[in-house]
Amino acid sequence: MTDAMFQQAYPLARRSAQVRSAAAVVSGAVRMADREDLEQEALTRVWQALARYDSARAGLRTFIELVVRTQFTSVLRSRRRRPEFESLHDRDVVGEGGFLELE
Repeated sequence: MTDAMFQQAYPLARRSAQVRSAAAVVSGAVRMADREDLEQEALTRVWQALARYDSARAGLRTFIELVVRTQFTSVLRSRRRRPEFESLHDRDVVGEGGFLELE
C-alpha cells in the first residue's frame, strides 16, 4: 500500500464511518458514547483492508464503503440485545392439585 493511496482513502473512510455511526446512534442501536469507538474500529479495518484493494474490481470509494458497512454490521450484530427471560424461581407454578398452572 502506498502513502498516496492511504492519503486518498482516509477522508473517504472517515466520512463513511461518521455517516454510519450517526445513523446507528439515531436508530438507537448504539449509544453516543460508543460512536467514536465504532468509527475508529471501522477506520482500522479499512487501513488493514487497503492491501487487498484492486482497482480493476471496484472504485476506491465503493471498496471503502463495503469495508465500513461490513465492519458496522458485524459490530452491531454482536451487540444486538439478547431476549431476556423472566425467572420462574420466585413464582408459584404448582397449584393445590399439583398440576402446572402455566399451561
